[in-house]
Amino acid sequence: MNVKIMKSSILRTLNGEYYNFYLNQNNKLMMDKFNSLNSLMSTSLVANEYILDFSAFIDEKDKVHLIYLLKDGNLIYSIYFNDKWSESLVGKFNLKSNIYNNLSIYIIENVIYIFYAYANLINKKIWTMEVIIGNKTNWTKKRITTILSENSFNSFRVDYDKIGNIHFVYTSREGEINQVYYTFYNTYMRNWNQIPFQISDSNTSNLFPYLFVDSKDNIHILWYTLKNKDYELQYKKLSPNGKDKYKWRSINLPSIKNCTFTPIMFESKDTLKIVYLKNKTINSLYSLDNGESWNINDKINLHSENFHFSNYISNFGKDYFLGKSNNFYCKINNEILFYFKDNHDDNLKIEMETSESLHENIENKNNEGIEKFPETKETDDLTKLKESMTEMSNTIKEIQISIDNMEDDILTLKKTIKKKDDVNFLEKLLAFFK
Repeated sequence: MNVKIMKSSILRTLNGEYYNFYLNQNNKLMMDKFNSLNSLMSTSLVANEYILDFSAFIDEKDKVHLIYLLKDGNLIYSIYFNDKWSESLVGKFNLKSNIYNNLSIYIIENVIYIFYAYANLINKKIWTMEVIIGNKTNWTKKRITTILSENSFNSFRVDYDKIGNIHFVYTSREGEINQVYYTFYNTYMRNWNQIPFQISDSNTSNLFPYLFVDSKDNIHILWYTLKNKDYELQYKKLSPNGKDKYKWRSINLPSIKNCTFTPIMFESKDTLKIVYLKNKTINSLYSLDNGESWNINDKINLHSENFHFSNYISNFGKDYFLGKSNNFYCKINNEILFYFKDNHDDNLKIEMETSESLHENIENKNNEGIEKFPETKETDDLTKLKESMTEMSNTIKEIQISIDNMEDDILTLKKTIKKKDDVNFLEKLLAFFK
């Protein structure tokens, strides 16, 4: 089975609805809208032009921010709010001389950041990573770093902490091997650290770096390193607390070899999870102590040839209380099935879906020839009981909506308090690199 991984951006609103952005087979930009019960409501065409790359983000007011690159080099910035689109031109990329990729948009402390990488078509081994900063009308461009790469660019990863500092991980070619590097952006000084820190320490090639800043501002980096002809999962962590604060530490994982594509990390309640691909399965590790130790969790066989690697940004209160997440592996059809998101509900659904038709056939055969019970007083009472339970269910849903609104208020309050507690984090981090 040849697994095809498709890119998408999933955004979740305050009321629990989902937007899913992706490119169709003709590279036209599409948007699926799912209700709070995760059922597909509509599909619409966002841009009826050939799109080279795109990225989407949702801010705290449920405004969708979309950036996409056209074949003529125009970089378009759009906002979707109250079922209406507005768009503006950020600038024009030189596609006659350069190749661009890894377009990413973030809204951090009400500032728009558009990240990308480019190389000259004559020499695709030298890549420059830049960021465009600004708002709808005023934009400034800054260079982050220039790296050596192979002809195909191995993408960078971005995340940010509670006070708006931006963390950045990437690979660069050193001789015949790739090394993993980390740098960061100081939101107060408004500049990038000029001395990247080398994360990988092996004498062999390293691939697919992944960066995750958790809800406690611990910084986690995952990547694959080549050992004995197999790519093995590696992990380092930097914490703002504890005896080893502001120091990168290698933490042992269970031996995970023969991996493919990018590993991801996210929080689920009080648990950290790592999800990775291996052969024809999607697998997970879990940690109950903020990443200090790890255990092998579940494994799911990939019955479908197509699934998504999705960016994930959520305003939904329940997602906040589950913890932070930036990416998921998922399957998207008439609903979104997340792999290992929480409580294994989606995992069980994914495992069961391949045998649904078999179950339906068996159930239909078992029902053949079965006589219906005649209508009696007892069945009439059952009907009334069912109606009563339906009313109770609707009441519970109304209560849940009220709880969700309270959770959103708590979320806003916690963010405000936490910002005040974390003001000195970056100064201490800067001191570590001096």
